[in-house]
Amino acid sequence: MALYKLAEYAVEAALTLAHESGEWLLADEALPAFKKLLALHDSQLAVAPLHKVTLFFS
Repeated sequence: MALYKLAEYAVEAALTLAHESGEWLLADEALPAFKKLLALHDSQLAVAPLHKVTLFFS
Protein backbone atom coordinates (compact mmCIF):
# COMPACT_ATOMS: atom_id res chain seq x y z
CA MET A 1 0.00 0.00 0.00
CA ALA A 2 2.91 2.37 0.53
CA LEU A 3 3.53 2.32 -3.21
CA TYR A 4 -0.02 3.48 -3.90
CA LYS A 5 0.20 6.20 -1.26
CA LEU A 6 3.45 7.52 -2.72
CA ALA A 7 1.86 7.64 -6.16
CA GLU A 8 -1.24 9.34 -4.76
CA TYR A 9 0.81 12.02 -3.01
CA ALA A 10 2.86 12.59 -6.16
CA VAL A 11 -0.29 13.08 -8.23
CA GLU A 12 -1.69 15.47 -5.63
CA ALA A 13 1.56 17.47 -5.70
CA ALA A 14 1.48 17.53 -9.50
CA LEU A 15 -2.10 18.76 -9.41
CA THR A 16 -1.19 21.52 -6.98
CA LEU A 17 1.72 22.55 -9.20
CA ALA A 18 -0.54 22.50 -12.25
CA HIS A 19 -3.04 24.81 -10.58
CA GLU A 20 -0.32 27.19 -9.47
CA SER A 21 1.93 27.27 -12.53
CA GLY A 22 0.13 25.49 -15.36
CA GLU A 23 2.89 22.83 -15.48
CA TRP A 24 2.12 19.14 -15.07
CA LEU A 25 5.20 17.47 -13.61
CA LEU A 26 5.78 14.41 -11.47
CA ALA A 27 8.59 14.62 -8.95
CA ASP A 28 11.65 12.61 -9.95
CA GLU A 29 11.52 10.65 -6.70
CA ALA A 30 7.98 9.47 -7.56
CA LEU A 31 8.93 7.97 -10.92
CA PRO A 32 10.13 4.60 -9.54
CA ALA A 33 6.76 4.13 -7.81
CA PHE A 34 4.92 4.80 -11.05
CA LYS A 35 7.20 2.42 -12.94
CA LYS A 36 6.43 -0.32 -10.41
CA LEU A 37 2.69 0.35 -10.59
CA LEU A 38 2.75 0.26 -14.39
CA ALA A 39 4.71 -2.99 -14.32
CA LEU A 40 2.16 -4.45 -11.91
CA HIS A 41 -0.69 -3.33 -14.16
CA ASP A 42 1.04 -4.85 -17.19
CA SER A 43 1.51 -8.18 -15.39
CA GLN A 44 -2.16 -8.18 -14.40
CA LEU A 45 -3.24 -7.47 -17.96
CA ALA A 46 -0.96 -10.21 -19.26
CA VAL A 47 -2.91 -12.87 -17.36
CA ALA A 48 -6.39 -11.37 -17.60
CA PRO A 49 -8.81 -13.08 -19.98
CA LEU A 50 -9.06 -11.00 -23.15
CA HIS A 51 -12.86 -10.90 -23.08
CA LYS A 52 -12.72 -9.30 -19.62
CA VAL A 53 -10.21 -6.66 -20.71
CA THR A 54 -12.09 -5.74 -23.89
CA LEU A 55 -15.40 -5.63 -21.97
CA PHE A 56 -13.86 -3.09 -19.59
CA PHE A 57 -12.67 -0.83 -22.43
CA SER A 58 -15.73 -1.03 -24.63
